[in-house]
Amino acid sequence: GVQTCALPISKLRDINASFSEKQSELSKKREGVLTDQQKTAQAEVMQKIRDGSVSRQEAGETIAAALKLTPEQKTQLDSIENETRQLFQDATAQKLAVLTDEQRATLRKQMVTRSVERMFSLPGGLEPSDEQKVTLKTLQDELGAKLTDLTEKLATIMTDERRAAR
Repeated sequence: GVQTCALPISKLRDINASFSEKQSELSKKREGVLTDQQKTAQAEVMQKIRDGSVSRQEAGETIAAALKLTPEQKTQLDSIENETRQLFQDATAQKLAVLTDEQRATLRKQMVTRSVERMFSLPGGLEPSDEQKVTLKTLQDELGAKLTDLTEKLATIMTDERRAAR
């Protein structure tokens, strides 16, 4: 993992605590938008996703169809989603600011590696057959290093552009 010293760990814990509290508030806000019937429908779809009977790609459409949101609810949920996204981005920026350049580079490499590994797995928690495992492993061996390299380069470019924009 990424090595940290006591001071950054303390700061990271504070950031996480603040983030967690705000995330909880946004979850409650979201819950307040949905009716009991919509909450039940959402829970049923989420269980199907966990069971693997609905893929993650289909999840958004399936949830939207099950919830039957009013235009007002959609507007409210879009606003909450934007707040949640911004909160996550802010928390990530705060966490990265605590780390050294070397730690940030290590963390970025770890995130890229996990992202590329996910590209070579089946969606929705589906278990691949032995033949699929061999095929996925072959593809990962052939393409994984190239994808990792390209993703790292893209992340570096984006990071450099963000720094320049500040």
